[in-house]
Amino acid sequence: MFCSTKPSKKMMTEILDPDGDVTITCGDTSFRVCSKALSLASPVFAVMLKPSSFREGMLTGDAESANSAVISLPEEYLDAFRMFANLAHHRLSDAGDQPSVVQLDNLALFIAKYDCTNMMKDRGNTWISRTLAEGDVSQEQLWLLLHLAYVLDLDTLVSNLSRTLVQSLAERIRDWEYARANMRTFPDGFLAQLDHIHHTMTVDMEETMIKPIIALSSSSCEGCRAMLSNYIRGLAAAGILRATNKYRRKSVPQILQSVATFGDASYSIHAAYCIEGQASAIPQNKGALLDSLRYHTERAQMCQGCLTGGENCRKHRPGGWKGAIAIMSLLALVVGVGAIC
Repeated sequence: MFCSTKPSKKMMTEILDPDGDVTITCGDTSFRVCSKALSLASPVFAVMLKPSSFREGMLTGDAESANSAVISLPEEYLDAFRMFANLAHHRLSDAGDQPSVVQLDNLALFIAKYDCTNMMKDRGNTWISRTLAEGDVSQEQLWLLLHLAYVLDLDTLVSNLSRTLVQSLAERIRDWEYARANMRTFPDGFLAQLDHIHHTMTVDMEETMIKPIIALSSSSCEGCRAMLSNYIRGLAAAGILRATNKYRRKSVPQILQSVATFGDASYSIHAAYCIEGQASAIPQNKGALLDSLRYHTERAQMCQGCLTGGENCRKHRPGGWKGAIAIMSLLALVVGVGAIC
């Protein structure tokens, strides 16, 4: 950060306040601004713009007058500062219509550095929501939008984006190279927290799909055992039989899509006249099974409290690990019952 008495003559100048007392430069662009507007919008700028707080040779020459102050910011913050400064000066129509994801990512870094969350929160919420509404958002873009939502303390968007992101990946978040290389200002342990959500979601889904196997495996009813055989065959044919390579390579949306390929006849053919009454453990149709699985995907979320408090977050249950041992113990049973097929 550097301050001189006047900007370069080659610079393009944007007048945000004709009576502005400070000039901010970013690369080849300068902005005439009001120091009070920036100070109210950012405590960091408030400190920077106090004459007694100038450091690192920021003021040179005859710069005791506020009218001569010129502060230089890193060139990469040009678009972000333009958005921020226009909002700080209540120039809403000049703050930008819809920034690209790259610009929003840069804005997130700017907000974190200059502590201007309150000023940017509402507009940031709008920009993120519009980007998502346009569709075709890649996993990498979701990651960057999640970071902006985190910086802006947008709890609902953090929850929704975290859930969407973990659903879209079959691998652990910690094994995703892009996330590891672009941690931005996320706190330590953030990837582990996302993996915790993914683990919780997948364990609950696995418990839902394995529950019929547990319920019917001890039945002496030939009809129930035939249903069980059909059910396991259905899981295998759809590529979602637990502990298989096909299953491990599927993301949550792919698992749901695979369940949608089931045949309804596999569920209800014996339920009506089972003398042991155990056939009801099988979902009566694939719609019922999908509803149960979607329930688990929708409640698995990460809010700001999860990020800062981990398992101490009182809003979302810390569970998931409770089922890990149970699922592992069920694998042997699935393999054993698989002989029925």
